[in-house]
Amino acid sequence: MSVIDDESQAWINKSSTDSTGQRFALLLKADAGNQWAIGSRVTVIRKNDRQVHEITAGAGYLSQSTTEIFLVSDSTNPIISLQINWSDGSEQVVPLPKMPSTRLVVNKK
Repeated sequence: MSVIDDESQAWINKSSTDSTGQRFALLLKADAGNQWAIGSRVTVIRKNDRQVHEITAGAGYLSQSTTEIFLVSDSTNPIISLQINWSDGSEQVVPLPKMPSTRLVVNKK
């Protein structure tokens, strides 16, 4: 931390998710040629909206991005299902009537 001759304030991260939110990581597993499902797109279908996430690799110089997607399902806007568009063009829908504990692994069908 550096000190400057003026007033500074601490930044507080206030999440919009309520305390009952269930957090978990989603990991896609595909075929041997692309086992980490790079290029696949996941649409998170919630009660009130949708979110789209894409699995990518190599976000910067000498770096690698994670292939996991981190999600939160809260009581006011729960996740209903996941629509997966695999990189080969096939589609898979995963209903989520019950949230996974901390990690959900979806294997390509």
